[in-house]
Amino acid sequence: MADLKQADPSSVEAARAGNWIRDLLKEVSALLERTKELLANSVSMFQRQETKANDGEVNQMSNYEGLFHEYKGLPGGIIQSFHAIQNGVGYLTEEAMLAAAKVFGVPAKDAYEVASFYSYFSTKPRGKNIIRICESAPCHVAGANEVIAALEQELGIRVGETTSDGKFALEFAECVGQCQDTPVITVNGKPFGKVSAGSVGEILAQF
Repeated sequence: MADLKQADPSSVEAARAGNWIRDLLKEVSALLERTKELLANSVSMFQRQETKANDGEVNQMSNYEGLFHEYKGLPGGIIQSFHAIQNGVGYLTEEAMLAAAKVFGVPAKDAYEVASFYSYFSTKPRGKNIIRICESAPCHVAGANEVIAALEQELGIRVGETTSDGKFALEFAECVGQCQDTPVITVNGKPFGKVSAGSVGEILAQF
């Protein structure tokens, strides 16, 4: 009679796969924590080095290269460094893209293509508070069009524009992973679910 206690081969393989996935998740979590730490340090670095120019505009840090070197050895380092630049300055300046091309050893056009490919990045000044409306199918079915109309009316701008006082920018976004709460908007990355045209004013008042 076969040993009933003998492990099922499929169960063994499943257990091995489960252990591999857990180990992978631990590594990913550690990398994310390191990235968050670098981003926080970079933002702080920008805040310390920003000064006021004679014309009253913010004079962004001229030496981007020092910051970029912190990310040079990381996977996707140029993308992470662009996040740091944008979090500190608000958008990706031409100077920043040229410095990135030099540090990461890529043509300037490639650095610009990275900056322009991802919807999160902006290569021009925009509002202090970034409002994104999810344009996925579930959000539209749930009434995203009405929310967009309310946002545009409340702000006096269209999607893709910035308010005249520089306080808000309105943009589309891909799915933000909150499909259970459609329609969804985010403000500076903070999600607001089950948004209606009537709740738009209340949300904006928080900023």
